[in-house]
This record gives sequence, C-alpha cells and structure tokens, in this order.
Amino acid sequence: MRDLQVELGTGIVLVTHDLGVVAEIADHVAVMYAGRVVEAAPVDDLFENPRHPYTRALMASRIGFGRQPGTPLDAIGGTVPAPSARSAGCNFAPRCTMASDKCASDPQLIRHGPRAVACHFSGLDGGDAA
Repeated sequence: MRDLQVELGTGIVLVTHDLGVVAEIADHVAVMYAGRVVEAAPVDDLFENPRHPYTRALMASRIGFGRQPGTPLDAIGGTVPAPSARSAGCNFAPRCTMASDKCASDPQLIRHGPRAVACHFSGLDGGDAA
C-alpha cells in the first residue's frame, strides 16, 4: 500500500483496529470512539504520548515490546454504548477511570499544533492533564 501511495502520489484512509498496522503504515492517526474522533495526532506522537483515556486504554491492551510473555492484556471494562443510548456528555465516561462530573458536558475536540483531543482532562485546554 505504501509503494502504491508513493507511486500515485495519493493519500490512503485505512480503517483498522490493528495498532501494529497503524504504527507501520500511518503518518497521522485519528482514534475514534462511538463514532467520534477523540484524539488525532502524528502517529509517533500518539504512540509516545496518548492524551485521551480511551487511546491510553487501547495502548495498554495491545501486545507489544516490553510486555512479558504470558502477561494478560489490560481490558477496557464495559461496552460501547448503542447509538440510541449515547448521553449528551462524553461517550467514554461510563468506561473511563478519570470520569468526573465534568464529563456530563460534551468535550470538544481541542487542537494544539498537530494534535487534537476531545477530553476535559487532556491538558490541552489549560485543564487538568490526563
């Protein structure tokens, strides 16, 4: 795919749950939860310093360097809400270890340079850092 992209001078939109593929192929990544972008960043920045709690949870649930063989992967508790059951606030709040009363209001996607995060605790809006 990368060779074809270079040959044709085009972009590629790849939708995947495989973070290994993302790390190998992508230049920029957008992490989505319940149909919304919750974090977007250059791929190296995202893997080195995830700012959204969902992105951090995804990173903790992957097989990768530094994980001892046989060590259980972290799991994200709960389930993704059905489209008809989504609240007005942060959709990840019911599963988030950082959730607070702030999360009842919808976090906006805040841009800071090439990164954007939709979390009240990202630290990008002058608030608490996740």
